[in-house]
Amino acid sequence: MLVSQSSSPRNYRAVLFDAFRTLIEVGVHAPMMRVDEPTWRSAMSRVFAALVPEHPDFGTERLLDSFEAVTRELAATRRQSQREVPLAYRYELTFRRLGWSERDIRTLADRAVQVHRAAIATHCRVSPEASRIVHYCRSLGMRVGVVSNFDDAASVNAVLEKDHLHQQLDIVVVSADVGWRKPHPAIFQRALAGLGVMPKESLFVGDSFEEDVRGPRSIGMDAAWLVPGEPPEEQRLEATFCLSQLSDLLPVLR
Repeated sequence: MLVSQSSSPRNYRAVLFDAFRTLIEVGVHAPMMRVDEPTWRSAMSRVFAALVPEHPDFGTERLLDSFEAVTRELAATRRQSQREVPLAYRYELTFRRLGWSERDIRTLADRAVQVHRAAIATHCRVSPEASRIVHYCRSLGMRVGVVSNFDDAASVNAVLEKDHLHQQLDIVVVSADVGWRKPHPAIFQRALAGLGVMPKESLFVGDSFEEDVRGPRSIGMDAAWLVPGEPPEEQRLEATFCLSQLSDLLPVLR
């Protein structure tokens, strides 16, 4: 179902999408940063199990507990500052707290990121619906891009490339590269500058109210909020459009 706050047609030159949970489906074994999800520890245990040959501590609850504590701390820091914290630093800080040598920290943080990245690529995929929407935008002559909050840009690009969507995109902007996270204006401005379009000519599509509605709206972009069910009225009124599924975007673009 499409709910629109706009009474006049919009001729967008560009559409920007959030990545995970908008274009990209996230599997239960994907090692994301949402530590309160019930599958988080099992997903991270799979990553660490692959690293046991590198260091025996990867098979211990002590390491998993430490990584969880660091993840929670950095998540709170990110929310407050809107600054991104790279995935490699999360591993380095965990290993340092466990008293590992600096040599092991540098070597094993790089290796852990590689395994973590591979798990993201394995357990996440671009949805078929997302591929159709992006191709449709391209057929209309629109510029198309992705703006993602993620602590490892290579992980985002790996999923997009694996599922053959990357070549359909004009730009991919990830917070790990920019340093700022949505809803900070800088990450949206980086994408708009790369596309050569103005905020008023662009639509942002995403599933997070704070990041994907308030963020783009604060710089003059329209925002389509992918939200299941009935959102609170005050939030619904801030979004230009509310979508119950991604295909609800089609009437907006025609």
